[in-house]
Amino acid sequence: MSGNLTMLGTLNGSANSATLYANPSNYGSWKIGGTRNGWYGIEFESGTNLMANSNEVGFHRNGSGWQLRWYNGVGYIYKGAPGGGTEATILDSSNQAYAWNMNQNVRSTDSPTFGTLQLTRLNFGATGATPYNSAAGEGTGNGITFGGDEAGPGYRIFTTMENVGGNYSKLVINWHTGIRIGAYTNYGGIRFYNNAFGAGNPTPSEIFSIGNTDNNVRVVNSLIVNGITINQERSTNARMYGASVGSMGLLGVDSAGSFRWQIYG
Repeated sequence: MSGNLTMLGTLNGSANSATLYANPSNYGSWKIGGTRNGWYGIEFESGTNLMANSNEVGFHRNGSGWQLRWYNGVGYIYKGAPGGGTEATILDSSNQAYAWNMNQNVRSTDSPTFGTLQLTRLNFGATGATPYNSAAGEGTGNGITFGGDEAGPGYRIFTTMENVGGNYSKLVINWHTGIRIGAYTNYGGIRFYNNAFGAGNPTPSEIFSIGNTDNNVRVVNSLIVNGITINQERSTNARMYGASVGSMGLLGVDSAGSFRWQIYG
């Protein structure tokens, strides 16, 4: 047949209740009716089908699977050739959970930029590795830094190995131009412990504090001074306080803890 075909009415197929007719609805010039295995659509000789039902539409490859699919407001693409394979979600603001899940696998070599980065955990080492047996973060491009990244460890938070009580990693906080630490006295100020806080073997004890409920510095146990203590209040004598009159004074002991001398008043 050559020339134009004028169809007055409906073109009916011999199977699947297939019909083709002028569309009386709002969009599209032609309307296709009839389904096969629950799907409306049309198959191209290439083996690709345009398929649709009431809540799903996409391109499907015979013998392979979906190539592109929309279902209930979410789009998917399939990474196999010529179809099927890994399903990848098309990300947008309506499916943030998928975007957050994908961002967990962003490689450091990708140099991603985030306005706000929210993490449950930040790990610079291998998953499942023991953090005390290997250092991570030292050197350019590693660790945590702020405002830029330059060679050397001068402006960086990282871990490094040190053989004290065993060759284990140590946390290093470096900032060449200074570090300021502040905590409000009403909330306990700044406190130091003799083990990792929250550990159970042994249970940590406080050994030093700055501003714990007031503006004083406290050493819980002995204070060992290798240099000279200097009274900055040069207009007054050095002052010592005891629990009672009889407890005030200076006591000298040797390295074994034996008494050598005492000054009191």
